[in-house]
Amino acid sequence: MTRQPERREAFRMVFHPEAICRLKDNGVSYRGTIRDISMVSMYMEVEDCPEVSGDCDTQIILNSQHSRLVIDNLAGSIIRSDDLGIAIKFEERLEWFNVVPLYYKKLSE
Repeated sequence: MTRQPERREAFRMVFHPEAICRLKDNGVSYRGTIRDISMVSMYMEVEDCPEVSGDCDTQIILNSQHSRLVIDNLAGSIIRSDDLGIAIKFEERLEWFNVVPLYYKKLSE
């Protein structure tokens, strides 16, 4: 597969928590690591990623030393897949995006 040229306009952060994407039509789940995320989309690295598309629900898991925060019920669509993973566009803006910089800062301390 070839990589597509960069066309995103929204600010995105390099962010590497765990994520799970479940396809709505067949229930198949993909577990991986988020490479980057914005308020409207994210890219998730997935091992042995097949070409895949369709509507999905996504879950983002923020692990810390003594706690865990799960952001779930993120409805969206897989808009692109390549050798490394999948790009997901959210149906609605990610309401919890302001948590991302706080989590990122905590990890770097």
